[in-house]
Amino acid sequence: MDRRTFCQLTGLGLAAGITSVAWKNIGSHPPRGFTRIREPEGIMGTRCRLVIAAASVDQAEKALSSAEAAIRKVEIQMSSYLHDSDVGRINRAKAGTPIPISADTLSVLRKARLLWQESGGAFDITIGPLVQLWRLADRNGEMPEKSAIAQARDASSWRDFDLLDSEVVKSRDSACVDLGGIAKGFGVDQGIAAMQRSGATGGLVEIGGDLRSFGSPFDNTDWRVAIRDPNQPGPAVTLPLRDLALCTSGDYERGYSLSQKPLHHILNPETGYPVENARSLSVEGPDATGTDAWATAASVLSSKHEERLPSDYHILHRLPEVSAQAPSSPIASTGQLSIASCICSVSSSPSGCLLTKEYPSSC
Repeated sequence: MDRRTFCQLTGLGLAAGITSVAWKNIGSHPPRGFTRIREPEGIMGTRCRLVIAAASVDQAEKALSSAEAAIRKVEIQMSSYLHDSDVGRINRAKAGTPIPISADTLSVLRKARLLWQESGGAFDITIGPLVQLWRLADRNGEMPEKSAIAQARDASSWRDFDLLDSEVVKSRDSACVDLGGIAKGFGVDQGIAAMQRSGATGGLVEIGGDLRSFGSPFDNTDWRVAIRDPNQPGPAVTLPLRDLALCTSGDYERGYSLSQKPLHHILNPETGYPVENARSLSVEGPDATGTDAWATAASVLSSKHEERLPSDYHILHRLPEVSAQAPSSPIASTGQLSIASCICSVSSSPSGCLLTKEYPSSC
């Protein structure tokens, strides 16, 4: 899912820009720890934010550096834009040629195949030729021909890939994958795992609309996350988040500009065309890898088929294509998360997640 999100931490008196960092000593006597924010540059072609709560400056620095390194490793392995990535080599390979790949990439491919089965085909990474076709059409400013769309969709499918112990073998030269709907989520999970190994008390990783938290900023409070309204300033939904992932897909920051209305960047694997079911859709789940993929799948599925989502993944917010105003009461309550009411109307402006943690006056 590709995202359109950026996160802003309020209450710390921070002005965070690209690659900026800021420190805050939480409390005064005795100090309870430090919160640091880092925004690494050039991560997966989108914005990235790392937030850590740690007992010391050294621990926080180690956690942030480890998380950034883990995320950059995922990009090197799985980007379709990098010639020598695992994905780049898979897509260039001839039929019948074994392609050695990393254990991480193989794990993501196997997860993606399982999600393809569970979603009834709504999540499908084998639409690489379709993605390439629409990217080219967007650059040229012309809608692709129906015949070209049909040809691209028929050029690749899961039948063309054999996943071995440490290799991938294709049965057709044309078969290609694109991990744009799952690699960011996997990167978020790898960043979180790196932070946890450092011994930090809490943290949050966000990459282009996919985010996950663990622990708390300090003491026993929650991270508060607001899903920004793409149509107007301010949040559409605000909720606490702890030890969970939240991933948002939408058409308002990335998409195709080939018609009078924005076209979603997510493609329907069955039709080959951009989806029209939702301008913005947010899914919450236990891990960012699965949540990222299910946000993509749910954008393809109509609301009557959303029961395909596993029980531990939940759609928290959907902004439909048409104008709609929600009731004044909360729109949903999912487990420990109470979802605020929202108003939806169609226009065009950036959107995403807003971290709205309210810190105590001692800060």
